[in-house]
Amino acid sequence: MLPNFIVIGAMKSGTTNLCHQLSLHPDIFVSDPKEPCFFSNDDRWQKGLPWYESLFEAVTNEQAVGEGSVNYTKLMEFPKSAERIRGVLGEKLKIIYIVRNPFDQIRSKWMHMRVAGMTAKDFHQSVLEDAHFIDSADYQLQLEQYRRFIPDRQIKVLFFEDYMQDPAEVLRDCFAFLGVDEDFEHLQVDANKNQHENRWGDTPVLAILKRSSLYGGLKKFLPTVLIAKLRPLLQWRLENKPEYDETMRQHIRNELGKSSSEFLVRYGKPEEFWEGL
Repeated sequence: MLPNFIVIGAMKSGTTNLCHQLSLHPDIFVSDPKEPCFFSNDDRWQKGLPWYESLFEAVTNEQAVGEGSVNYTKLMEFPKSAERIRGVLGEKLKIIYIVRNPFDQIRSKWMHMRVAGMTAKDFHQSVLEDAHFIDSADYQLQLEQYRRFIPDRQIKVLFFEDYMQDPAEVLRDCFAFLGVDEDFEHLQVDANKNQHENRWGDTPVLAILKRSSLYGGLKKFLPTVLIAKLRPLLQWRLENKPEYDETMRQHIRNELGKSSSEFLVRYGKPEEFWEGL
């Protein structure tokens, strides 16, 4: 069994929440893990197609079968994703792409990477020096990889801002696109799930501990009270959102302004939909 739809991103634009909500529909199956990154990450690709197919072994009668990996729209970091998807899944695949204001997406991506220890650079330096922040927010560039082999009618572009405002309506649109009962209603739809501004990152000491085989046992047997007392020594907290200065804003406008305007108009939004661009 192979998927017939993929949520391809964008990173930090609500993909985890969207996939969770889709998976609650009785006619939709989403892989676990939701984000296998099979077509992007070389180590996953080398596991082979049988490994990927095994992620969908639990499918029963679901009509829509999918996964959601944001690495599929990071062309600079994972340039083979679309080519591999085309080779395995072909042109009958349906694509869902949820995007958000590039200023918000870039900031949220940096916060994620900083807390995860994936960058030691400050926000200003990262945006101006690391081109992958611009790359993953160039939605038109990312989607063009897929439009070369997937018809537009099989591509659904969603906007994070719409999803936050009316998640139930956006989900109904997705259900219709995937060919399942669009009148299915969840008991509760929370578009804020998995949206956190204050996050804890690991100190070098904790990072070393996590690589040790003893870490799991220590975490299991240490008293909760002691863990709470040790937390300030082992983790640090990113308290606030970093702010843009005008140099950073102008850099993003120069790099993404034209592309973003064209993308917005193509998918039914006014050019000024994203404030600041």
